[in-house]
Amino acid sequence: MSSVDSPYQHLPRRGLPTGTVPALVAVGAALGTAVIVVGLSQRSGPAFFLTPVVGFALLAALMAPRLPEHHRHQTFGTPNAITLVRAAVALFLAGALSDHAFGKGSIPPSTLWTVFALAAIAFSLDAIDGPIARRFGLASAFGARFDMEVDAFLVLVLTGWAAETEKVGPWVLAIGLMRYAFVAAGAVRPWIARPLPPSFRRKAVCVLQFFVLLAVLAPAVPAGAAAVIAGIGLLLLAWSFAIDVGWGWRHGRAVPREAG
Repeated sequence: MSSVDSPYQHLPRRGLPTGTVPALVAVGAALGTAVIVVGLSQRSGPAFFLTPVVGFALLAALMAPRLPEHHRHQTFGTPNAITLVRAAVALFLAGALSDHAFGKGSIPPSTLWTVFALAAIAFSLDAIDGPIARRFGLASAFGARFDMEVDAFLVLVLTGWAAETEKVGPWVLAIGLMRYAFVAAGAVRPWIARPLPPSFRRKAVCVLQFFVLLAVLAPAVPAGAAAVIAGIGLLLLAWSFAIDVGWGWRHGRAVPREAG
């Protein structure tokens, strides 16, 4: 197919890419249906219903204004749709977590297996959206950032579930909070927020966190083993962030921060 005929050619856009609204409506409707069905059957509290709905509405409100500038393709694209599904799964888990946090006691094995399964699905989807984007020429600054933010949020939610299992202490939340602490530090010290060079080490450590959290969440993994696995994951993540902070200290302090 020539570049003239391709629906994925790079073109400046002033409006939303084709398929954005249908993707938001379809995924939002699926999320809302799942929340209503599960929430009513489990007699969940208001937090279970409100967290995913408000979160998805906020996601759509933040995403739409950035698409025309940072996603210069004619279509929203399958990769972004996959990432949107992952965001919906993360929001569903966040709603269930917020509901459980209001004094529901220990987590039944059936609930934990459900959390484990949904996390595994989201992780599997994360492995295919990037390759699809590169294969069909749909990679964009928006897609990369969208994928990264969904990853960070999903990890934060899963660390919350890990803490709720009581197999590990509240310190496991540091795995999910570390990236946000890095961003906050960059707002205070601009050299920390400088763009980092590509790094296999960084990608490998990030992927490892998913396996770490899946292991911790698996009901078959005992508390002692879960604590060791989570501790190793946290140490590796802290080591990786320390390397990035050190790189910024050496290379970024004397360079003005780029706009945006």
